[in-house]
Amino acid sequence: MLEKLVKFKKIIKMCKYKIEGLQKSVYLRAAWKLVVFSIALIFIIGNYNSFNKITAQTADYKETFVKNSQNSVYSYEYDFTAIDSNFQKMEISVMGVVDTSTLKFVMKNADGENVIDKYTYSKEVEDQSTLLTISADAPLQTNQEYQIYVQSPDQMSAEAMEWTVYTYSFEITVYLFCVLLLMVPVTIWCLRGMKKKAAADRKAGISLAVCLIAAITAHIMMELVYNPDALQISFFTAMGNVICYFGIYCLLLLLLNSQRWAVIAGSVGIYIFSLANGFVYAFRGQPVQPIDITSASTALEVAGRYKYVITEQIVIASVLLLSVCFMMLISDDHKLALSKKAKAAVRLCGIAFGCVFFGTVTSDTYMQEFKVGVWQSSPMVSYKQNGFAMSFIAFGKEMIVDKPEGYTTATVREMENTYSNSNSETSADTKQKPNVIVVMNETFTDLSFVNEFETTQPYMPFFDSLTENTIKGSMLVSVLGGTTCNSEYEFLTGNSIELFKVMSVPYSTSIDTKNYSLAWTLKEQGYDTTAFHPYSSKNWRREKVYPLLGFDEFLSEDDVDDPELVREFISDKSDYDKIIDLVQNKESDKPSFIFNVTIQNHGSYPAGGVEVTTTPTEKTDYSDVNQYLSLIKESDSALEYLIDSFKDYEEPTIIVFFGDHFPTLDSEFMDWLYGKSEDDLTLEEIQRKYTVPFMIWANYDIEEQENIFTSANYLSSMLLETAGLQMTPYNQYLLNLQQEIPALNVNGYLGSDGNYHFYSEETADTDSIVTYDVLQYNELLDKRHRVDSFFEIADE
Repeated sequence: MLEKLVKFKKIIKMCKYKIEGLQKSVYLRAAWKLVVFSIALIFIIGNYNSFNKITAQTADYKETFVKNSQNSVYSYEYDFTAIDSNFQKMEISVMGVVDTSTLKFVMKNADGENVIDKYTYSKEVEDQSTLLTISADAPLQTNQEYQIYVQSPDQMSAEAMEWTVYTYSFEITVYLFCVLLLMVPVTIWCLRGMKKKAAADRKAGISLAVCLIAAITAHIMMELVYNPDALQISFFTAMGNVICYFGIYCLLLLLLNSQRWAVIAGSVGIYIFSLANGFVYAFRGQPVQPIDITSASTALEVAGRYKYVITEQIVIASVLLLSVCFMMLISDDHKLALSKKAKAAVRLCGIAFGCVFFGTVTSDTYMQEFKVGVWQSSPMVSYKQNGFAMSFIAFGKEMIVDKPEGYTTATVREMENTYSNSNSETSADTKQKPNVIVVMNETFTDLSFVNEFETTQPYMPFFDSLTENTIKGSMLVSVLGGTTCNSEYEFLTGNSIELFKVMSVPYSTSIDTKNYSLAWTLKEQGYDTTAFHPYSSKNWRREKVYPLLGFDEFLSEDDVDDPELVREFISDKSDYDKIIDLVQNKESDKPSFIFNVTIQNHGSYPAGGVEVTTTPTEKTDYSDVNQYLSLIKESDSALEYLIDSFKDYEEPTIIVFFGDHFPTLDSEFMDWLYGKSEDDLTLEEIQRKYTVPFMIWANYDIEEQENIFTSANYLSSMLLETAGLQMTPYNQYLLNLQQEIPALNVNGYLGSDGNYHFYSEETADTDSIVTYDVLQYNELLDKRHRVDSFFEIADE
């Protein structure tokens, strides 16, 4: 026993020496304090709910619902002013109502527009008590008044109502308290180091303080370049962004072991990113999103065509960067460790810190505590409200596609049994399978979809005049101002970007093996399949993606001889000359399928480069608008040339023509066109700038239709049906879904009730959307268990 006690005493003494050694180790002590500081930050973030402010109004009385003569409903009104954008939720408990099932929420803004579709709305009924809840899915407009109505079609009374509004408090005392909590560890560190003359401690504390200052500068620099409302970001939201940048600087400090180079490297990197973000916003109208990183090569290819303007904000950001770098170069460089072993240990701590830190800032808890909302239909609104760093992280999180609820391959097989393969024969009038030409015209749309306005002359006269053997209308797409490949993906595959719920690029992220498409469907029916885009073949990985989608050949700008140029782009007319040659001078007896993406109208639209022939009669001082309308007039003339070339062609030919997305035009002009700020648009209004025209024309008799409204994912199935060609079970399913949900895109959908809805809403169409997601997920993302027969034409 005595020996064991002596041995135990030796072990204790050894541990004591080890602990004392650790305490004397400068780099481990610094790392330990950094961990403590990180824990303090996480503790503050995790406990911010203690600053929640809850206001409640309880009415213990009998209140009769008052009839509103305008809409013949009975309603009770509650006025609510959005003090800030961090509205959490509102609960209204209505007690003593006889028929609780008829109660509903209506939420209107100051202009009287119903904005309930921007928020999650739920209703729970128990006996004679109803709990109505609105939860914030999108930021409220600061200082705007809202009216919330509890409504019913029948007259009724409530014995009591309890209104509870949950919102974050933004009192200045809370701000100061948070700042003090953040600064306490750094301050104590510095003072303790000075008191004990521990130079290493003092330098480590100073390094952290410098990183914090650099993080604040980085936030200002990033927001300044692209965000016109940068100064309106709340203090608490700004602090959330600063924490993100602070983590980057701390990580660099640990990895580089140098205060000077950590701050310089971090600041230069963030500055370059801010410039890229500013330029992307200038020519696309949307800030950089995580998906853009996967398409960087395409962005660089296209960037050379744009006009860059050095703004005052860029100059200020440049001055901030130079100031930070200059201060770092003239000041002492503090290092956390000197020996090789110490440097290695600090870098290991850096790796561990990076994992913990980025795991924290990307967690749902962090996003929820800072009330970070993702508003896909208007990403700029999210970025303005949340700041760049937190919005970028939030959009990145949303890119991860989870399996749809209840996903099984059995659902796909059930759909396959329901939608047997079509055995339709080609039309008797054609006597043979028609050539199929599909033209997706770059940035071709009708601005009057937003609102009617007058121009000096019509800019789409030929398109508007087409009626004979024509199906014509408009359709939703999922992109705005760019990302052309997503519109072609939706058309070719019948899938929708809505599966991802935020902007994603399947061409860049998901297509690496065979994917079913219209090209495969026509190829199985004896067609030669050719893709043609008179620009770089590398954009959006088309040279790799097109073969996987079933195209035998891909032609690019290198295959066009002596083209006519419009603003340095190959013109639509030269583009169509190539198509005419491919079809009318083909060597094979097989019918042709040509899928063409034009380039003439590609943004941006600086003054010059094209003759201005069409302008608005009002607001004529916007050169980009004048040039854009004139380009559309040019495209309309080229379309007439293409149609005329096939009117009397001996082989039956069907031509599909549509635009890929709306242009990016001056924001002031768009506000004038809408008659309101784009920040205040409802979902229905937002969808107007995601709408493009389409038409299906044939040089033989087809049933004529006009004013069709659909979406890109349905159009290829409509083409197969119109041409009398065989369809896969998936095509038949899509045509059936179109009858229930006429149009959908990444923002939302036009439901069976004739209203627009966000995907977060529970409607009569929710189950149909989930089923559609299951089928898309099986085809695109679950290739190991893909039910191929559902996406193929069955062997005869």
